[in-house]
Amino acid sequence: MPDLVLSLDDYSFQVVIEGDGLPVVFVHGSVADLSTFSGISNRLSGAFRCISYSRRFHPPNAPPEPGEIYDTARHADDLLEIATRLSHGPVAVVGSSFGGYVALIAAMRAPERFRALVLCEPPMIPLLLHHPTGKALHDQFLHEVIEPARSLFRQGMDLEGLKTFVEGVRGQPGWFDRLFPPLRRDLLRFGPELRAEFLTGDTTYMPEISPDALRDLRVPTLLLGGALSKPMFGAILDVLESSITNAKRTTLRHAGHLVHLQNPAAFESTLRDFLRRY
Repeated sequence: MPDLVLSLDDYSFQVVIEGDGLPVVFVHGSVADLSTFSGISNRLSGAFRCISYSRRFHPPNAPPEPGEIYDTARHADDLLEIATRLSHGPVAVVGSSFGGYVALIAAMRAPERFRALVLCEPPMIPLLLHHPTGKALHDQFLHEVIEPARSLFRQGMDLEGLKTFVEGVRGQPGWFDRLFPPLRRDLLRFGPELRAEFLTGDTTYMPEISPDALRDLRVPTLLLGGALSKPMFGAILDVLESSITNAKRTTLRHAGHLVHLQNPAAFESTLRDFLRRY
């Protein structure tokens, strides 16, 4: 259960805080909520003050109103405000998938508020166009995942849209149907937020960040990827690694896109070693 409800202007966020020490804020991705890092944050709480929250529109927060857009810049503003209210001084931020996208935008806006940054395969699709072989991966993902899922959400077929998205990101056709029914029902809680994501315009949902802009970022950054992930994510990390001045990259074995869930022991060890330096 959330420790507290934090109200920012017109919206309330569910938050969990564990432990004492230097603050670490965990930011989840799409089709996820504040519980995604719960085991790891609990184990790290002996050394750090771990702050997890559900992002705007994600359960158990209020879902989007009809027609409300999924503004990634607004999510970055939410992160900055939550970090400011719940910590004193700069924080380390750990972002998984789309949470990494949000965290990077926030760090570029206010780098002085960040002690360190951990990005776990942020799906920054526009960056693929800056990779030598990324154009084909960019077009393939749009054709096979983004466009079909968006079409399904536009038709009100939220279940099919969610299924298309999660299987496309994982690169595992049929994965959704093989889940136990309770797990499928749990994923359906995220239908409203994912629908808002896909019905929001591309430049608002996936704002472009140029490699030149990334070179101005000096925050110590750990880039984490999974050895079993789709090649697209590795190409995005290639661009981030070559662009962010103070970046280190690690690939975890036996893990795909959700590295913190698929190899939690290696993720926790790598994260702990990195955070101890900052």
